[in-house]
Amino acid sequence: MVLPVDQKYLSDKKFAEFNISPNSKRALAEVLNYERCSLVQAASIPVCLGPDDVIAKAKTGTGKTLAFVIPTIEKVLANRAPRGKVSALVLSPTRELARQIQTETHKMLTFHPSLHSMVVYGGVDVKKNLRALVSKTPDILIATPGRCWDIMTQSHDRNVTSVLESTRVLVLDEADNLLDMGFRPQISKILSALPPTTQRQTFLFSATFPSDVKSLADVALKRKHSYVDAVGEDVATHEHVEASSLVVPKRDVMVQLMCLLAQHMAAEPDYKIMVFLPTANLTAMFAEAFSSAGLGGVIEIHSRKSQSYRDKASADFRAGKRLVMFSSDVSARGVDYPGVTFVVQCGAPANREQYIHRAGRTGRAGRAGQCTLLLADFERPFLNKLGDLPITQLQPLALPLAAGGAALGPALVRDPAAALARAVEKADYESRARAYQSFLGYYKSHAVIKTRPEQIVAHANEYAAELLACPTPPGLLAKTVGKMGLKGVAGLVIVKEGQQNRPPSANAGRSGGPNGGTGNSEYADHDSGRKRSRSAGGDFQQDGGRGGRGGGGGRGGGGGGRGGGGGERPPSAAALEQQHHHGGYGWDQPSGGRPYSSGGAGAGRGYQGQSGRGGRGGGGGRGRRP
Repeated sequence: MVLPVDQKYLSDKKFAEFNISPNSKRALAEVLNYERCSLVQAASIPVCLGPDDVIAKAKTGTGKTLAFVIPTIEKVLANRAPRGKVSALVLSPTRELARQIQTETHKMLTFHPSLHSMVVYGGVDVKKNLRALVSKTPDILIATPGRCWDIMTQSHDRNVTSVLESTRVLVLDEADNLLDMGFRPQISKILSALPPTTQRQTFLFSATFPSDVKSLADVALKRKHSYVDAVGEDVATHEHVEASSLVVPKRDVMVQLMCLLAQHMAAEPDYKIMVFLPTANLTAMFAEAFSSAGLGGVIEIHSRKSQSYRDKASADFRAGKRLVMFSSDVSARGVDYPGVTFVVQCGAPANREQYIHRAGRTGRAGRAGQCTLLLADFERPFLNKLGDLPITQLQPLALPLAAGGAALGPALVRDPAAALARAVEKADYESRARAYQSFLGYYKSHAVIKTRPEQIVAHANEYAAELLACPTPPGLLAKTVGKMGLKGVAGLVIVKEGQQNRPPSANAGRSGGPNGGTGNSEYADHDSGRKRSRSAGGDFQQDGGRGGRGGGGGRGGGGGGRGGGGGERPPSAAALEQQHHHGGYGWDQPSGGRPYSSGGAGAGRGYQGQSGRGGRGGGGGRGRRP
């Protein structure tokens, strides 16, 4: 089915007017049901049909794929490589986009029975790809750079490793995203396996042209090439997408996201919504929580899902209505999902370009759409990167929810905060721990939200407590902390190999002996500057049992561990203030080389802890220092 598009998206140019083969025109008319070109196609196809290399500035969702597929097919028809060699190579940044290009190419080849196309990408057994290449070498190979290079290097068959030596056409689709995703080394190696620029034609398509894209163009294209600016002739994203932003405290992010979804679902009966999260693990956590809380029609696509799962989910979302897709950036790059009515970006995108790419999933093909950027308060600086765009600032939406139809369960409508909180608590602890770790890694390296490591950790710990039902920060391996550049930062919990992604012990308090209880040895505070005594109650205990009695005199004895419920937590991002223990002495005193005072009664609770029965106090045992 061909969806109607806004007339301003189309040009007056007809495909029948191009100097292309009759069978290509037939496929356009009978298979794709296209008569008129999009503005991008009208600007790009005539130039690509010529002899020059072409740099085309073109955005996704504008008919860009056919803008290079049609000329590529015509070039192969006119100058086919020898048998067993690939005539044209198309490099795509993602599996999903590669599959979409293959779909369009396959349709265009309907009446070209002698031509064959193939798509290869990661997530599929490379040996399967190798067998397919040997049995029937494609005329047009569509590939992600990583898998293309795998094929070139993992085969000992000269017939495979040399398949690109006669390639006539090279297409670099979404060159800016190819480089953003770190494919420059693979692309450079692939270029070395291709004929020199004088013996092939190259099309480079990109929405933006930062310096690294220009550098790639210098080595991939002939010095003399044509340039097409199809963006200038297209309708700018902000002209047909109603954009807004909403900044809320971290604790309100999930509830306000639910409010945004419910509001749109009530206003748009045939809604199709995409929710973008910063990482795959956060995407998985949010999808699980919202589905469990009672939101119907949830689909998730991210790199932690198998390729077969992602293929089915993508097809279901493309064909369906009244669906909500939770996605990481894997679905933001070039994939065309028709009829998306609303995009929510939950969390700061990596940069301005990513924001625009994601916003472009709605308002496709000239149709109107809506996009909201939902940020936690610490992410507010990202809005400075969008200051020149017309973005309306929203106020937090009121509760309870407006009815969103059958897609919202009654408990979710009645009390969304409670429903979401229960859903998160029910979620597998490993999922929550992975979400926490990915939050740390993402924001530690964020190019826009630059803040001190101590604040990033404090933000992550608050996020874990307020959104992930982890009052105790999940444990991390020391090597993981080191790779993140967070070694020695206060507030992290370091665990041994095999103990990561596991909840704290349910019985953290242990009985005292001559030197006091050992506490929970798995969860030692990663802070060499704060020398905290540890007696019967362990550091960062979550569901500590009844505290044991401290041992006989000595220095640094702490109070008994708190029973039942959450124990102490690291300092908040807002405060980063001196911690203290309610009841008892000698807990969390500033270090400075002097011995701590004797242990006090264990009747108090850990600071910021939840109420609960205090453990039995004890005399000061020897306080073990982390």
